[in-house]
Amino acid sequence: MGLLALSGCGGGDEEQDAGDKAGTYKVDIVTASFPKLQRLAKTSTLRVTVRNAGTETIPNVAVSLDGINELNEQPGIADPQSPVWIVDDAPRAGVTAYVSTWALGGLAPNAEQEYVWRMTPVVAGTHTLRWRVAGNLTGSAKAELAGGGVPEGTFRVRVRKVPPQTFVNPETGTIVRPID
Repeated sequence: MGLLALSGCGGGDEEQDAGDKAGTYKVDIVTASFPKLQRLAKTSTLRVTVRNAGTETIPNVAVSLDGINELNEQPGIADPQSPVWIVDDAPRAGVTAYVSTWALGGLAPNAEQEYVWRMTPVVAGTHTLRWRVAGNLTGSAKAELAGGGVPEGTFRVRVRKVPPQTFVNPETGTIVRPID
């Protein structure tokens, strides 16, 4: 899974990985969940909970999501990346200059942190969303599962064509979303 850097984003002269300590950091993935069945225009929650299984603070836990967008092969289109999911809400203060990657801060030894994204699917069909945890943005701090291997996973999601039934209450003007 590659990361793409955008130039000209962010402010200040300090690099986002300034002060990060290089090395390999042991982690456990406590939970990783995302509904396997979703509906167009109905927001779902993606959760990844990371525990620092090592003895040193992880400099800057970074989580990348691959599959939020898909390639649109229509000729002449200005941006060939079309959204599959719209990210409505992501971990606070995690925005980076990297596409679909969030830097979530340090994680002390034995500490556990849940990272949450609220995402709305906009393309029906079956999609694959991949996630990966790193120790920082540049790769100098590597995250590794306590038993070895890369902390990553895949969600295979089916998005139904029929959006949830939603209407406006004529008396109050509020949006009503009945439970499916």
